[in-house]
Amino acid sequence: MDPKSEIRRVKAKSRNGLPSDVKRRYDEEIVSRVARHPFFARCEILFCYVACKGEVDLSRLMEIAWQGGKRVAVPRVRAKEDCAKEHSTNEMDFFEIQSFSELSPGYAGILEPMQGKIPMEVKQGESVLVLLPGLAFDKAGNRLGYGKGFYDKYLERHPMFYTMGITYSMQCAETLPADSHDRRVQAVMTELGDFM
Repeated sequence: MDPKSEIRRVKAKSRNGLPSDVKRRYDEEIVSRVARHPFFARCEILFCYVACKGEVDLSRLMEIAWQGGKRVAVPRVRAKEDCAKEHSTNEMDFFEIQSFSELSPGYAGILEPMQGKIPMEVKQGESVLVLLPGLAFDKAGNRLGYGKGFYDKYLERHPMFYTMGITYSMQCAETLPADSHDRRVQAVMTELGDFM
């Protein structure tokens, strides 16, 4: 097993072992800390994720953003077959939502914006904060996701956005293996505060 896969396995097991009451308390603390962070205060648009597989639940943060007049967008994976049809590649885009009722099960059963919407357009000068889930983060901002590269590909196309990893402190490490295509985050928020 390669080092990244082993770290993913260990960190997922650790996260999934959190008792539900502890997870709920940690989630509330993380939401509170993000809501007070300068990145959140200055952003006009929040690119968030819909939690799955034990990730930090940010639904309350999306409500805070809506109440504060911010626009909120969440990802949807769009499958594309290559010309030879030997394998498929997937791309992710963010789509604006104004309520949770606009979500339905999509890629891997994750709640996504319903079909029929166009990807969120960001005008020049608009401030965007992207919140990224992950299985592990390190002090340099390296992130281990699930290995599909959705966020890395997306952020490569949008390097001007502020980025913040969202995770529990038990998932943080001093250093993680990273490849040249891996995109670093500018901050990592846990229930104990900014890890970086």
